[in-house]
Amino acid sequence: MANRRDRLGKTKKATSYVLAVAIHAAILGLMVFNFAGDPERIEAFDADKIDVVKASAVDESEIQKQVDQIKKADQQREKERQDRLDELERMQDEADKKKEDLAELDKKQKDEIAKTEKLEAEREAIALKKKEEELKAEQERKDREAQAKREKERLAKQKREREEAERKRKAAEEKKRQEAQELFQQQLQAEQQALADKRAKERTTTALNQAISRIGEKIKSLRTIAPGVDPWRTSVVLIKMNGQGQVISANTIESSGDPRYDQDSESAVYKASPLPLPDQTLYPDAYRRIVDTPLELEIKAN
Repeated sequence: MANRRDRLGKTKKATSYVLAVAIHAAILGLMVFNFAGDPERIEAFDADKIDVVKASAVDESEIQKQVDQIKKADQQREKERQDRLDELERMQDEADKKKEDLAELDKKQKDEIAKTEKLEAEREAIALKKKEEELKAEQERKDREAQAKREKERLAKQKREREEAERKRKAAEEKKRQEAQELFQQQLQAEQQALADKRAKERTTTALNQAISRIGEKIKSLRTIAPGVDPWRTSVVLIKMNGQGQVISANTIESSGDPRYDQDSESAVYKASPLPLPDQTLYPDAYRRIVDTPLELEIKAN
C-alpha cells in the first residue's frame, strides 16, 4: 500500500510540474514577443517625429496620411496587444482551470489513495482476522488432538490396569486352585499314606501277631510241665534272638509264682530255637521289630 501511495504521489507531482512549466513557458514567450515589438514602435514613433520636423515642406495631406497610418498602426498594435492580453488571460484562465483540474485530480488521487489505503487496511484486517481464526482453529484442533490423545492414553491405561488386575485375579485364582489342588493332593497323599501306613501297620501287626503266635505254639509244643503245677499259671519271658531266629537269651520277667513252671518255660524257649520269624522281604517292619526288640511272651500252663 505504501509503494502504491508513493507511485501515485510521484505521478501527481510529475503531472503538476509539467503543466506548470508549460504554462510559464507560454506566458514568458508572449511577454518576450511583446517586449520585442515595443522598441520597433518607439523607433517608428521617433521616425515619425523626425518626419514631422522635416514636414515643413511636406504636403499636409501627406502628413495626415502618415498620421492616419500611424494611428492605424497603433490601433493594430493595440489590438494585437489586447489580443495578446486576451490570450494571456485565456491562458491564465486555462492555467487556473488546469490548476483546479490538478487540484481536483490531486483530491481524487488523495481520495483514491485514502480509499486504497482503507481497502488495504480492511484487507489486512480481514487477512489478520482470518489468520487469527486459522491460528485459533489450529490451536483448537491441536487441543482436541491433545485431549483425544490424553483420553486415549487414559483409556489405554485403564485397559492395562483392568487387564493387569484381571491377570492378577486369574493368577491369584490359579494360585489358589493350585494350592487347593496341592493341598488336596497332599491330603490325598497323606490319606493314602495313612491308609498305606495303616494297612502296612495292619500287615505288620498281623505278620507280627502271626509270628508271635507261631513262636508261642512252637514253644508250647516243646514245653514240659512238672507234675502238680496249677493249670492257671502264666509266666512272661523276655526273649532276645538274632536275625535267624536263634535264641540269644530267655529270662522270666514276670513269674508265674511257681519256680518250676518258670524254669520249664525258659527251657521250652531254648528248645524251640530257632524261632519262626516274619518274612523279611514281605514284612520287613515286623521282621525288624521282632528281631531288634526283645519279645515279651506270655507262656500259659493250660
